[in-house]
Amino acid sequence: MLLTGEEKRGRRETVTWEQIEAYLAQLGEKGCSAQTLSSYRWDLRSFWESLPPGELDRFTVLRWQEQMREKGYRLSTIKHRVSSANRLLAHLGLWEFQSEPPAQSQTERQPLLTRREYLQLLRAARSQGKTRTYLLIKVFACTGMPINNLEQLTVESLDDPELPESLAKELREFAGEQGLTAGPVFLSRSGQGISRANVTASIQRLAGAAGLPAEKCNPRCLQRLYHTTMEEIQQNVSTLVRQAYHNLLEQEQLAVGLEETMK
Repeated sequence: MLLTGEEKRGRRETVTWEQIEAYLAQLGEKGCSAQTLSSYRWDLRSFWESLPPGELDRFTVLRWQEQMREKGYRLSTIKHRVSSANRLLAHLGLWEFQSEPPAQSQTERQPLLTRREYLQLLRAARSQGKTRTYLLIKVFACTGMPINNLEQLTVESLDDPELPESLAKELREFAGEQGLTAGPVFLSRSGQGISRANVTASIQRLAGAAGLPAEKCNPRCLQRLYHTTMEEIQQNVSTLVRQAYHNLLEQEQLAVGLEETMK
């Protein structure tokens, strides 16, 4: 039965990980390379984990795009992931749930912050004795945390194993110096949550001392640095895994050849 436009707008579907694995297996059977499959699996894992209990509606992919933008992902990464999700949805016959890949905005055309420049920012903050700004810079660059989630970085959360221990240690020391035993680590002088404007301004004030353009000194650029670094590491790991697999096949081939010689 054909669905009306109104019914399609309210339609919801469930996408399971089993469906995704079956799709990837089918791609493998069609000759898709191990490297490409690994890339698809990574993209689709991210997509699947973004779904509220596996539920899909017509705005799901669009919301996912916005979430990745907020977290500072590169435009090229967002496009690749959305394309992977669209291919899966087409395979499942869920064309109406697809979304157009994002267009480049002014934000993406801004220069990227390098790790060397990130260290220059840290040194500038330390040299000026701006401990809070120094730690804010590290939080964005080491975790990719969106600025809207700063209040969720509490004294209690510093024991989260997902938080780099070196950063957690510095944050514990800072909280102790501020007399904080619970609640948000970063507060304004009045004891309220620190505003986005103040966070950005405190980082941008370091631009001159760090020898960097002001447009590179903000939470979004630091978040993008985190995601860019993680993507590069993931790509390197994938390469190493692929090389190890090829080496295994070569060793097995040599072993088979040796056995045939012994016969």
